[in-house]
Amino acid sequence: MTFTQLRILQAVARTGNMTRAAEELATTQSAVSHALRALESELGVALLVRGNHGVSLTAAGRAVCRRATLILTQVEALEQEVAAARKHERGSLRVGVIPSANVRLLPPILRRFEDARCVRENAPDRAGNTHQPREGLWGILA
Repeated sequence: MTFTQLRILQAVARTGNMTRAAEELATTQSAVSHALRALESELGVALLVRGNHGVSLTAAGRAVCRRATLILTQVEALEQEVAAARKHERGSLRVGVIPSANVRLLPPILRRFEDARCVRENAPDRAGNTHQPREGLWGILA
């Protein structure tokens, strides 16, 4: 069992379709199918019900997918902690916005977030300027 197989299972569960999961993961449908068949073979249980209009998880597939989420969350946390220990902070930023905010509001906020990250890492921003660190999200949005 590999982390890649678990990520593939999550993508297939999320999309309900092997082709869309492959596109999301920037791989081929064939690679997705092979990875899942290998995982099913290793576990000795069917994880998916394959149909003409997509796939769905079996009860075992749902259980494996739940555990995969826990495992991959821990792996990501570990990778972030190790990166921080090496002074190369890295992480995920998840943003939920209404569709009308995507075009106008989000880009400047993300640019400020990037600039604030550069300040924290004592690196120049996109314009080559250095700034005093700002605290918290409100410092980024101000």
